[in-house]
Amino acid sequence: MNETGIESLRLKVRANDGFVAYLNGWEVARTNAPEKPKWNSTAINKRDSGAPLTLSETFEGRSAHYVLAQTDSRPRTYWHDTNNSNAYLRLLDGRQADQVHSVVFPQVAPGTFDSIVADFDFRWRAGGEGTERFSMLLIPVAQFGATGAGADVSLLRDQKDPKYPGTLAVQLLHSPEDSGKALTIYWDRTKRYTRDLPTVQSPAIFASPRRGRLIAAGW
Repeated sequence: MNETGIESLRLKVRANDGFVAYLNGWEVARTNAPEKPKWNSTAINKRDSGAPLTLSETFEGRSAHYVLAQTDSRPRTYWHDTNNSNAYLRLLDGRQADQVHSVVFPQVAPGTFDSIVADFDFRWRAGGEGTERFSMLLIPVAQFGATGAGADVSLLRDQKDPKYPGTLAVQLLHSPEDSGKALTIYWDRTKRYTRDLPTVQSPAIFASPRRGRLIAAGW
């Protein structure tokens, strides 16, 4: 490797169970490896990668697996049951302006993970002026706690965008006036990515159930 013009390098490794990394013949990193490894050496200890951890919520019962955070009294968020099946949680009344409500899920387990996947179904029915926003936040428990109401979402009424310290936020924006849509990603209070989404000229674009997936990898 020719080091000319290179100021820094970053190495990311997923190992099972150990590794030794060399650069131009020089050892630069290792973990769980013998002092003098050979081509057929084994790791010092076996490390169990562990089974995936799952938190599932269907809102088909008054579960204690989430916390509702309501920032005003118009009207209350509520759990809606349609004959004990296909239940859903209604966070906002689309006929009211400037509402900010949230549903918060607890930390599943302590520690770090290679990736986090969130699958969710949602329906978004709104109209009138202004931009409607739907955000998903991955918040640091050291600052906001492993349980409870999490980040103070009432701040979004003024600052609009999900700018929280140490937080990964994915925000979907929708303009009922022109059906314009966009996706933005924030990390640690800073916008890192934005993209306009295809526009469909229909005021009911999110009125029917939609499915979303958020994948956070490489922490």
